[in-house]
Amino acid sequence: MANCEHKQKEDPKEKIPDTNQELVQDNKKENTLNCSQTPEYNTILENSKELQELLTYNAVKYHLHKVYRILTIQNGAGITDNEAKRDLAIEYLNTLRVGGIHHNEAVEEFCQLASQKLFN
Repeated sequence: MANCEHKQKEDPKEKIPDTNQELVQDNKKENTLNCSQTPEYNTILENSKELQELLTYNAVKYHLHKVYRILTIQNGAGITDNEAKRDLAIEYLNTLRVGGIHHNEAVEEFCQLASQKLFN
């Protein structure tokens, strides 16, 4: 794995959900995510120490939670089409990747590694 020294230090005051179960609890009024609905992703996460390490960084947790929230927006929030939600989530992630206006190395590394694990 690439050198992770560029990552942000943890802020003990900042609380970002770091497990699927906490996301379920935080979003009871929204669509909920049940760990049993994503067994293939859970397997990838459980078998990748690199992904687990990247998920300890608040920046990665924060931005992935934002992507999750975009994808689970209720219909009353103005976006009703799932394809539009997906496009918005991709656009948000792209701003954080290499060449994006808010480039974040930890998010880029997570995206690269997750893509490798998913498609290999």
